This record gives sequence, C-alpha cells and structure tokens, in this order.
Amino acid sequence: MAQIKVYSAVVCPYAHRTRLVLQEKGIDFDLIEIDLQNKPEGFTKVSPYGKVPAITHSDNRVWESAVINEYLDEVFPNPPLLPSNPIDRAQARI
Repeated sequence: MAQIKVYSAVVCPYAHRTRLVLQEKGIDFDLIEIDLQNKPEGFTKVSPYGKVPAITHSDNRVWESAVINEYLDEVFPNPPLLPSNPIDRAQARI
C-alpha cells in the first residue's frame, strides 16, 4: 500500500495535473476514483470542499491541485518540478 492516496475523477483536469506530478516524480500512490455526481459518504473528511483532487499522505490531507503539487514538490524534492534558473522557471510556469 502506498503512502499517498489520490482522490481523483476521470473528467477532472486538475486531478490529472496532480497525477502527472506524482508520475513525473516517480512517487507510488493509490488512486481512488470519485464519482462527482455520487460522492461517497465521508469524502468531505478528506476534501472539505467535496472536490478533487485531494490527497492523503500518512495522517495529512491536502486539497486544491496547485497546493497539492507544491506540497509534493516540497516533500519529495527530487526530481524538482521546476528548473533552478529563474527565467527557465518563469517559462515553465507559462
């Protein structure tokens, strides 16, 4: 069982961004698909807004894709998501 559980939905591009970050970093994760039209009971304990993506990492929970992706880059710094050169980082963000 992986340390990270990702709550995702096939139709959500924001959830895809988080899955791409995890794959780029080579982080093992368990994928839990959420039917956004029929959310499971207790889902708001993981995602207070009732949206995907959300992750649990050990006893921590994080939601909102940009926040999740920054968290993952800080907790798992290698390989970094962004280049070290400021202009290259700016272009990557664009």
